[in-house]
Amino acid sequence: MPLLAVASLAILATTVFAVGLNPSTTEHLSVMGDDDAVQVHIGEQNRRGTTKADHIPAYRARFDRDPTPENGFLLARLLPAAESEALVLRLLADHPYNPWLLRLGARHHLRARRWSEAVRAYERLVQVSPADIVKSFELRATALAGAGRAEEALWLADRLPLGGAHLRVALTYARLVKLVGAGDPSGYVKRVSQSETLPPGFLASFETLTGGDALAEITAIAGAPERKARMVEREALRKPWSALALLAQAPEGTAGELDLDVAVLLLGAAEGAKLSRVRDQLVSALEEHGPPFLDYIRTGRENSATDELPPAGLAAIHVARALTLDGSERDALLSLARQEDPLRGVPSLAAEELEGKAPRSTPSSSKGS
Repeated sequence: MPLLAVASLAILATTVFAVGLNPSTTEHLSVMGDDDAVQVHIGEQNRRGTTKADHIPAYRARFDRDPTPENGFLLARLLPAAESEALVLRLLADHPYNPWLLRLGARHHLRARRWSEAVRAYERLVQVSPADIVKSFELRATALAGAGRAEEALWLADRLPLGGAHLRVALTYARLVKLVGAGDPSGYVKRVSQSETLPPGFLASFETLTGGDALAEITAIAGAPERKARMVEREALRKPWSALALLAQAPEGTAGELDLDVAVLLLGAAEGAKLSRVRDQLVSALEEHGPPFLDYIRTGRENSATDELPPAGLAAIHVARALTLDGSERDALLSLARQEDPLRGVPSLAAEELEGKAPRSTPSSSKGS
């Protein structure tokens, strides 16, 4: 989900080497639109082997030379949270309807669990960026639920155009139905299945969130077989170490079929149980996010991957780290995971299941894997 400001093409073309872009990535800037050109900068900032801190001096100098809201935004995404938020709020005072500033400002509100402020930011955002009506709906619904307005989020979901981010919107809808106690999640997924392939990970998460209601009908519509990924995901929420045993015995590629949140959760379980082969499978399945996720699970240090996670992803990464710990640290992270996501998605449910249970129970069937 892009969180970056649109910078002018002229500025990009004249300062690209000063901010550290590889020469091989610059030759296309003259034919790109502004959004695409900014994505080149984002890709460089997120390049594997570098940290956000590595890029701060160049982007700070860029902003000092030309303090546009776009350049400020590119700098703000690199800064520590408090400094980043202060810069974004200062820029928003003069540019209250800049969509990129609104996105990042709303994310700061979400991270601080300032739900009402986040709701207002998303209300302004969808006024100036119609694409965010769907693209940012999961985050907007989280803010509304946190503010005690889940019914309003469900009302909005029923009126969404199905264009982009279908599967995440469908899962968000299922979570809202579970919270409010009204609505038809299976009917919503039927709409999505007309234009989307429903992967095993989605079906497993949908089953968990709806208690299995109407899943057979959805599966028939989707043409999805009963795959190992679904078995792994169902087990992950109750007994993550048993899920690791299933994953260790599953066909190659199963880890790549898991829903992102569950893959992250199981990565923590694999690290805690010292199952290196399964852990490496999950890191590979998570692609470029795998190494920074694993670094957070091991150290607790947030990084370029973790600080841009949506609330459900934050809950998942906290549960993942909790699975490597004992005692009060473990309990505090499980509690934090539930607080991060007022929509009570799959990671939040997993945190509830795990609280009070014995940690780090290595599955005997997969020792040494």
